[in-house]
Amino acid sequence: MSEHAFLSNKKIIITGASAGIGKTLAMGLANFGANVGLLSRSADRLSELAQEIKNKGGQAAFATGDMQKSVQVHQAINKLVQKLGGIDVLINNAGIMDLNPLPDNYDEIDRTIDTDLKGPLYCTLAVMPYFSKQHSGAIINTSSLLSLEAAANFVQYSVLYTIAKAGLNIFTRTITQRMNKDGVQVNAILPGYVKTELIHDVPQKDIDTFGAIQPEELLPFFAFFAANEDSKITGRLIPVDLFKSAAHFARKQFPGRVPTWEELEPHLKSRYSDPKFAVYGEPLRLFSEGRKVLLWLLGWNQPLMK
Repeated sequence: MSEHAFLSNKKIIITGASAGIGKTLAMGLANFGANVGLLSRSADRLSELAQEIKNKGGQAAFATGDMQKSVQVHQAINKLVQKLGGIDVLINNAGIMDLNPLPDNYDEIDRTIDTDLKGPLYCTLAVMPYFSKQHSGAIINTSSLLSLEAAANFVQYSVLYTIAKAGLNIFTRTITQRMNKDGVQVNAILPGYVKTELIHDVPQKDIDTFGAIQPEELLPFFAFFAANEDSKITGRLIPVDLFKSAAHFARKQFPGRVPTWEELEPHLKSRYSDPKFAVYGEPLRLFSEGRKVLLWLLGWNQPLMK
């Protein structure tokens, strides 16, 4: 376990934890002190991952469940809460992506929408009784850059994935008022292409256009919302590539130190008013809403993996 265990005592359930982004988050957040609950369909993979985390001094438990099956999801969440001794954070990460511009059949529609949109809703409903009782909690949704209208215009495939992730964004935005009553924050992380099995069949020209990051590079984003207990920071959509770009830019402007928001904002306005950044929607609004995330990234000095 990292000596910087800033997530100590945090109980975090991660869906889609057996591979890709979910596996990386499980290992990374456990390394920062979290007690992680692993959820996916693969018992063998989850068992191996849980043991690997424990061998490194971390805490982990697992339960199996199919995101397309509401009863399985509810049962798995309850099992994990019991094993962890509670829950502080839910990371809705499980997802699948087909590359068809138009679905071939009804089963394809059901499979993608059930996993990518209904699954997070099932998980949210399952954890809410616990969050309501303790009047605290955080939900972090793994969305996608492709969920943004401007970005989707560049990618003429995977319409179901795009629809589902756009729906997840709307859920993140609109549920906040209801969740605030229970002291729960809901936010979404929007990665671009991440080097996992999910993008194995994505055309190389698209990956070259947007670039692809390692899953470990997502850790600071999820760690921020997992660590932050300010329920006012809610309803945020954080495009990873945009915020990484801004952090890189800010380090050049303020070498060796983290600027205040008042210092940084004029520089961001000067650079990100350029129309080429419109692929992210409204960058300046996103920065303003996510200013604490950006400053967290600038101050991030934790090892990404043990």
